[in-house]
Amino acid sequence: MPAQAQLQARAVKELAKKPWLIGRLADRWLDLGEKDRALALIGEGRGLAKHVPPPGYEIATLAEALARVDFPAALELNASARSSSRRADRVDRVFVFDRSYGEIAYRLASHDPADAERALGPIGSPERRGGYVAAACMRMASKDLPRARRLAETIDDPLVRAFALGVMARGLAAADKAAAARLLDLAFDRLEEHRDDVASYSKASGVAAILLHVVEQVAPARLEESVWRAAALRPALVEELGDGSNDRADAELA
Repeated sequence: MPAQAQLQARAVKELAKKPWLIGRLADRWLDLGEKDRALALIGEGRGLAKHVPPPGYEIATLAEALARVDFPAALELNASARSSSRRADRVDRVFVFDRSYGEIAYRLASHDPADAERALGPIGSPERRGGYVAAACMRMASKDLPRARRLAETIDDPLVRAFALGVMARGLAAADKAAAARLLDLAFDRLEEHRDDVASYSKASGVAAILLHVVEQVAPARLEESVWRAAALRPALVEELGDGSNDRADAELA
């Protein structure tokens, strides 16, 4: 129960861990609709965060919960924590804050697409950004489809762009199944177009295999067709002896 966990969090002696615990608990209270409890806990966490010694990476988790009730304050808290961490840590662990901004965008996307887009702005790594944008677009699609489509097109990796379109179909299915099916078609078209793109960290067959679960939800009558389209994307790997091998691609589709 959150109430019992809250008591246990307060008993933790290590100051640096408390903002992380409080952030997780505040998120849970918000999920349960207990906004007043969450606000009180977040206020307590913000007070503690001022005294957390650098690098203070745990503060980013508190910012994720704070964003749900005060987005500008969350951005300010993360920016301050990031600046402090850079001064205290010889290694720039920017991924901690990239993840936090991605989590914030995901939390806000379904009800505040504009702020979700703003949250994605500070993410520095193109590789990490792609996944966070795709996740946010999935939740954003039913609320603001044009914005979600535009954001998806900003992903650097062409196969992750296709994946974003596919998961947006899942997010849109309950509101507009026909539009969701069109997004799935576009996603598979993009996978076929970029199947041999060396700039991608993914494989088209693997992405298509993941999207089969979306096809099953959105357009089950087209599942068999989609399975064959995914299978056709398998790369032909050639061994040293010259024998063709699709073992890895087959594993992705299993």
